[in-house]
Amino acid sequence: MAMQKAVELRPGEEAAALNYARMLRSVQQLAQAREMLERAAAHNPGSWRLQEELAITCRLQGVSEAAAIRRHALAALSLLMPRLPASLEEATTPPHSRNAADDDAASTRARRLLFAVGDALDAAGVPFHLIGGALLAIHRDGRLLPHDKDIDLALPFETDRELVAAAMSQAQGFRPLANPEIEVVAAARKWVMGFRHLETDICVDLMFVRTQDGVARFELGAPDYLSCELPAYPLRALQWAGRAWLAPSPPEHFLDAIYGPDWAGPAVIRGFDRRWFDTQVSNPSRTPESLPRAVTLVLLRLLQALQAGQWEKARALCIQVQAREPLPEVGAMLARLERVQAT
Repeated sequence: MAMQKAVELRPGEEAAALNYARMLRSVQQLAQAREMLERAAAHNPGSWRLQEELAITCRLQGVSEAAAIRRHALAALSLLMPRLPASLEEATTPPHSRNAADDDAASTRARRLLFAVGDALDAAGVPFHLIGGALLAIHRDGRLLPHDKDIDLALPFETDRELVAAAMSQAQGFRPLANPEIEVVAAARKWVMGFRHLETDICVDLMFVRTQDGVARFELGAPDYLSCELPAYPLRALQWAGRAWLAPSPPEHFLDAIYGPDWAGPAVIRGFDRRWFDTQVSNPSRTPESLPRAVTLVLLRLLQALQAGQWEKARALCIQVQAREPLPEVGAMLARLERVQAT
């Protein structure tokens, strides 16, 4: 009530509008949140934070708002750019810098998660195989990527979703990422089910792959509905950590299709550190109709990286967006970041 009164008295008050919008979103009042934010942005046209919050709210409203999401994300980017530091000396340094010990610990946590998921699915008789970053890391590096926030596994499309939900709920320490009683979440289970592992605080996405007419299709559900299609593949056992894991055969063909031919290349690829490779926008198998939505999603990630002072990551995201769909606002931001780095 206090936040509602605050935005009534001062519609352009940034802090009140942002807090009230997040409250409204938490109870699924998306239309009301958007209307209030649009009014706030009209009264405070220089606020990049309000534009970013509008983009986030429109994204949650669904793909029908794709144009609005992009418009607000690009507006936020343009408004934020003059506020960036002029040099790295003026820039804030992220509070934590990883080292080898941190990487080892993170990789070990990811391994515990993978074994826990594998045990849960095996116990329920649900077949699965490695894909994405888990396959890339195990095949290329012999260990899981320490900077991954989630692990992807593929399941046959005909798998019983209720069986999967029961298997994960009976396993120790897993919670659904979203409430399955929400309509859009329930609809998304056609393609993906996400769970958080409480012990490691790492997520797992169980993706249902549909193979038809020689094509394997993956899709992310709400709110972005991103898809990719690649040639159908057989499976073979991959020995790792004392266990046999099913994986696409040969792994190199799958990895080429998802990451491009430089997935096994040096630490710096395409002009940026490959740690910041973003699969959503740089996946060569991304379907044409979902590519614009992938670009827009990465615009929001770019805004987050800039706020966190992650300049190298932000620069890498700019490069990847420009390679897929050149945007003047992103080009200007890339030039600004490179000037900051140069000085």
